[in-house]
Amino acid sequence: MVCDERKPQCSNCERHTSQCSFSIDAASSHLSPAPSAQGSQINTPINGDTSASPMTDPSTVPGPAHDQPQYELSLNIMDLELLHYFHTSTCYTLSNTAGLQTFFRVHCPQMGFSSPFLLHALLSLSALHLSNFKKGEAQARYLTQTHYHLGVGLRTATSLLQNINSETCPPLYLFGTLCHIITLGMGPKPRDFLLFGDNGVAEWLVLFRGTRTIIETNYDILRQSDLAPMFHISGQFLNVPPANNEHLQELREMILHVATNDPDLHLYLAALDDLAKSFGAGTHPGTRASQPSPQIVFVWLYRIKDDFVRKPIALIILAYFCVLLNDLSSFWWIKGWAAHLMSEVYASVGKDYRIWLQWPMEEIGWIA
Repeated sequence: MVCDERKPQCSNCERHTSQCSFSIDAASSHLSPAPSAQGSQINTPINGDTSASPMTDPSTVPGPAHDQPQYELSLNIMDLELLHYFHTSTCYTLSNTAGLQTFFRVHCPQMGFSSPFLLHALLSLSALHLSNFKKGEAQARYLTQTHYHLGVGLRTATSLLQNINSETCPPLYLFGTLCHIITLGMGPKPRDFLLFGDNGVAEWLVLFRGTRTIIETNYDILRQSDLAPMFHISGQFLNVPPANNEHLQELREMILHVATNDPDLHLYLAALDDLAKSFGAGTHPGTRASQPSPQIVFVWLYRIKDDFVRKPIALIILAYFCVLLNDLSSFWWIKGWAAHLMSEVYASVGKDYRIWLQWPMEEIGWIA
C-alpha cells in the first residue's frame, strides 16, 4: 500500500486503519527523547523562566538541606601568586643540583602545608625573588610581603625551637635554610661581614648555626625524612679531598709564621682546612671542573667555630672564601656578596695584611 502523504494522515492509511508513518503524532513520538535517568535531567525553573543558564550555582539546585552546605570562599590572590612563582621559578634558583631542585619544588611546599611557618618562609623567599624584577610601587609591595611572611614565620618557628620533636624537626631545619637564603637575597649592608657585624655575630648566622643543634640531636630523623636529598649533597663535603691549591698553602704558612702565639691559631687552621675542602668542590686548579653546589660551599659557614672573631687573619680567610662566593654569583641571592665582603675586608685590615689579599682580589676581579 502506497501512502499518498496527505496531512494530517493519508487517505489510504485511514481507509485501512493503519498507522501512518508520516502522521504528526508519529513523527513527534519518534523525535522525543527517552525519559532520562533519575538525577541526570536538567531542571527548569518552576515559574517557566528559561532565561537562566543550565550551568547554575549548585547551591541553587533544589535538594535536601543537609546536602547543600554553604561555603564562604575567600582567596588571597597574592599568596597564590607567590606560591605559583615559587613552584615555577624560584625553586630552580636555589641549587644547581637536579635532585635538590625537585626537592624544593615538590617536597618543600608539601611540608609547608602541614607546617605553616615553613610556608610563610617559602612565600617570603618567592616575594623577594619577584621583587628583583619589579620597580617602584610594585617592588615595594613585594618587599612588604617578604618581610611580612618572614616575620610571621619567625615568630612561630622560634616558639617551636623550645620543644623540637620528630614532626617539627625537618620543617624547622628547612625553615632555617630558607631564612639563610632570604637574608643573603636581601643583599649586603655596610659593615656586614656575613660572619659578623658591628654588633658581634651576624643575626642570620645565629639562626643558621642554630640548625647545627637540630642536626646534632636529630640526625637520624633528618636523614630518613624528606630532607634526605639535602643531607646527601652536604654530606659530600666530608668526602671531598682538600684542594691542592698553592695559594691556600701559602696562606697557611703565613698564618703559622705570624700567629704562632695567637690563642686563636687553632680556629684559623680549622677554618682554613675546611676552606680547602670547599675549594675541592670548586672550579680552581687541582679541583673538579664543575660549578660548586651552594649547599656544599656553605657547609664552611656552618662548620666555622662560634669563637671565630673579627681579627685580621680571620678576615683574610674570609676574603679567600670570597673566591668561592664569586663562583656562585650566577645565583641571584648570592650576587654582589663577594665584592662587598672583599671591600669590607680590605678597608678593615691594616696595610701590612693587604698584600695577603692580592690573590683573592685578582680572582674575583675586585680593584681597591
